[in-house]
Amino acid sequence: VITSLLVNAYATDSSRRTSLQRASDSDPLVYVAEPNASSIAVLDSNSSALLRTMALGESYAHFVAVPSLGLLYATPIDTNSSALYALSLPSLKVVATIQVGQGVHHLTATPDGKVVITSSMTGVISEVNTTTNTLIRNIDLGGAPLDVAVASKYDAVIVANANLDSVEEVNI
Repeated sequence: VITSLLVNAYATDSSRRTSLQRASDSDPLVYVAEPNASSIAVLDSNSSALLRTMALGESYAHFVAVPSLGLLYATPIDTNSSALYALSLPSLKVVATIQVGQGVHHLTATPDGKVVITSSMTGVISEVNTTTNTLIRNIDLGGAPLDVAVASKYDAVIVANANLDSVEEVNI
């Protein structure tokens, strides 16, 4: 609830923001992607204050933090891209570019932070090793897997697939 309030307090124009992420429950910082401005805003969740806005060389749409590694993984706003970016925290400098499925879109991380899973508009989900920042494998699901979530209780990835009008469970 605090995160929603922070985003609403930060920007009333919902077209400016597409993703927000806290690095961890103990970290008071919230990261808000501003794809139209090619920047990321950093807010303090305790005070609701905007701490800084950092201009970036790329417009990002979605991201997930892996605080144990000090990394923020980001997908570009360009839906033709196949690049997943790893940015260092707190500097937000790109430290790795990983080629995954074309049209990379949403992403999530496993609870231990060892794997990031991305979805793509071309029917593929990708697994990325966060220790080496390398592609583990692509899994072709067909359709258009738009969103992914980890169901840690079941050791599975849940995928919302728009073209197949389905929700799929993938055992990784």
